[in-house]
Amino acid sequence: MSCTVHIRPALLALGLCVLCTLLAAQPGDGQHVPVRCVCHKPLKKVQKQLSDLEVYLKRPGCHKDEIIVTVKESGKKVCLSPDGDQGKRILTCWHEMEKTKGDVKQCLKRRRRRPRRKHTRSKKKTL
Repeated sequence: MSCTVHIRPALLALGLCVLCTLLAAQPGDGQHVPVRCVCHKPLKKVQKQLSDLEVYLKRPGCHKDEIIVTVKESGKKVCLSPDGDQGKRILTCWHEMEKTKGDVKQCLKRRRRRPRRKHTRSKKKTL
């Protein structure tokens, strides 16, 4: 009988603790997933043809802009550095397309290089 005398107050205290915990918890508690950077080692340049583009701007969990491109041949997603020339060009184009509601896939088209001029040496006239 002395055993039940000690168990009842312990069970009552445990029940009160559980009840207080359940009442104090908010519906969203315990479900917070922190946002982190997706790209850890971005490339400066991608030489292959690209088919898709995703841009993640700076956010609370990541302090930098991120550019993720899909390589057309393999379908592999690659992180592109926003600090490189190609990344800067794509990011600038992406911002323009967001403002004008244009197709962001146009930003993946390669710029055509201008043909190099042939340098001719000026010939000195000899007398």
